[in-house]
Amino acid sequence: MTVPEGPHTITLTIGPATMQVMAAAKGRYARAVTVVFERPPGT
Repeated sequence: MTVPEGPHTITLTIGPATMQVMAAAKGRYARAVTVVFERPPGT
């Protein structure tokens, strides 16, 4: 992926798994996780 120059905010949200997982790992993927990447001006 190429992002043009200048300030940007990229937000990535990963939700609960939609595939079957082993019972031991089931709780690991129960909640959505959001990560925000910010690139300040001048970088």
